[in-house]
Amino acid sequence: MELVFVAALTRVAAAPALDLPAAALELTRAGWIPLRQLLHPQQAADVWRPAVEACVEQQEAACAQCTEAELADITNSKCYGCLAAAVPRSGGAAVRSFRRANDLHRDCRRVEALLLESDEGEHLARTAAGLLSTGAVRLYKSTAFFKSDGHTESSWHQDHAAVPLATNGRFVTLWIALDPIVDPSQGPLRFARGTHLKSTPRSISLQTLPLGERIAWMRAL
Repeated sequence: MELVFVAALTRVAAAPALDLPAAALELTRAGWIPLRQLLHPQQAADVWRPAVEACVEQQEAACAQCTEAELADITNSKCYGCLAAAVPRSGGAAVRSFRRANDLHRDCRRVEALLLESDEGEHLARTAAGLLSTGAVRLYKSTAFFKSDGHTESSWHQDHAAVPLATNGRFVTLWIALDPIVDPSQGPLRFARGTHLKSTPRSISLQTLPLGERIAWMRAL
């Protein structure tokens, strides 16, 4: 599950931001930091994962009404990427795109309550506020990814390309595994330390660049 919080003018909850000066400093330097157990593993498995799965089932029922063009349109947040599909490779074999569901807290009351009204949701918001060294944040985006062996991988990218807001970098993404990650086939993340300090050409996502340009960009860091 991926949550994007942005700095806001009004506080999301009465509780103050967590005091995370060391973590905030390391985030500024590296562009990412590991935070252990933002959600308790049992809570993630017994409460959050079922809520997310139910939301995704609801969304996929709506996705069945989308046209092929809408499913392939990256600007269509309701349809793009919401169904697994076979993607041809140059060698002739087909691979499956991983499943993704967007705007969970806007589409599903159960997820909205967890993120915006529960103690755990408040803890996530306070963590985000502490990392941004601000007194207030708002939840901009909530996304679920389902990846397993045989699914395509995510290309290298910077998250700011997916946040079309005038945040001046004042946003943070919390990536939370709702299943234990025990081997590479489960789709763990890799981060390129410090690359957030170098903007991509024209401030676009790296995944939109040709492979040769992506490699050259990474080597130039």
